[in-house]
Amino acid sequence: MRVELPDWSRMAGALAPGDYVDCFARDVGGEVPLARFVSAFFGSRMFAPEGAILRAVLGKSGDLEAFARGETDCFAAWTVVDRDMRQLWLADVAGATQTWLAVAPLAGKTRLFLASRVVARSGALGWPTRALLPVHRAYARALLAAAVRGLR
Repeated sequence: MRVELPDWSRMAGALAPGDYVDCFARDVGGEVPLARFVSAFFGSRMFAPEGAILRAVLGKSGDLEAFARGETDCFAAWTVVDRDMRQLWLADVAGATQTWLAVAPLAGKTRLFLASRVVARSGALGWPTRALLPVHRAYARALLAAAVRGLR
């Protein structure tokens, strides 16, 4: 489901006029630590093609499990901007796109969050970026659903 980016998100305080931001959430049964969610998200079959392209282009990937546990601050095209026990905020190598993953414990379940930010250059997004946003939103939902499947 599409939701507002929570106020407690570390990324929320960095938003600027013209930026694009979306946020999706899914609830899963039981307690899910952030490291497990990060591992399920980037280790999903849905993410595999993107990961392969990034490895081919960048020539690196990184240790997913060490990244998920917070032992390293880089994975594929992302670098950690900020992290705590509940959330992970990432920026791509160019700083143009950002990803936020978070977990929020609820009664008997965990809410998983996935948010994306596209940084507006000169206060606005270009038309090619705007044209691709519907594809991005569908992909984000599919990635989150794949992570949920990986947690089951």
